[in-house]
Amino acid sequence: MYIIKIKLTKATVRILLLAVTGEISLIGIAKTLKLSKKTVSQELKQLEESGFIARKRNKQGITVTLSQKDYALKFKDLVTKYHYLKYTKLLPGKNLDFLLLLAFTGKTTKNVGKILGIQARAARERMGHFLDFGLLYRENRKYYISNSLQELKDFLISIINYYDGPGIQLWRFMGEQLFQVRKPEQGKGYPTGFNEYDKYGVLIYTIRYTCYIGKTKPVMEEVFIHSLYQIEDSRTLGMALTFFAK
Repeated sequence: MYIIKIKLTKATVRILLLAVTGEISLIGIAKTLKLSKKTVSQELKQLEESGFIARKRNKQGITVTLSQKDYALKFKDLVTKYHYLKYTKLLPGKNLDFLLLLAFTGKTTKNVGKILGIQARAARERMGHFLDFGLLYRENRKYYISNSLQELKDFLISIINYYDGPGIQLWRFMGEQLFQVRKPEQGKGYPTGFNEYDKYGVLIYTIRYTCYIGKTKPVMEEVFIHSLYQIEDSRTLGMALTFFAK
């Protein structure tokens, strides 16, 4: 799977805040945060796996720098501009998942609860937490990220859009992903879109293969929806309409 999964803890956020200022050693992190070297090493491993930092070993031991991935750099931009925000209270645990859901558009607590699999009441309490810190505003029962926090939106969107797998990513949401590759062997998950039309009696040849990563194999309606991302000209539009009419 090519979707990055980022889970931050209070400790990893504190380490990231140090890494934003420049290169720092493992020993320096341990001393500054009053943590054991073993704990720091474990947290660094998590940050490295999620792509936030880069570690290197030299004569002085292990040193850490912020990675050059877009979302790591966007995090630096965010912290640089809004240094006063309490990131150790805003990003750890499920908080990041909540904020990611609001990156593009507002949502009700019912919507958020359904997507994250929690009660609407719990979602409302979490939204209240963000309201208290000035991250969100509420309008027509929906919660939105504050318009004054563009760097926060940029950071969240950079996480959502990040992709380092083969081919081209077409769409992504939470644990689902749609992407195209040149060769079938590069694909992961389930074939979908135009490549599955023949299963339903509509034959179409393509030079790319569309794949879906998700919990279940796409049904006919989902195959059609996925194919809409592949429409490039009148021919492919016609094939999609033919399939829809079946």
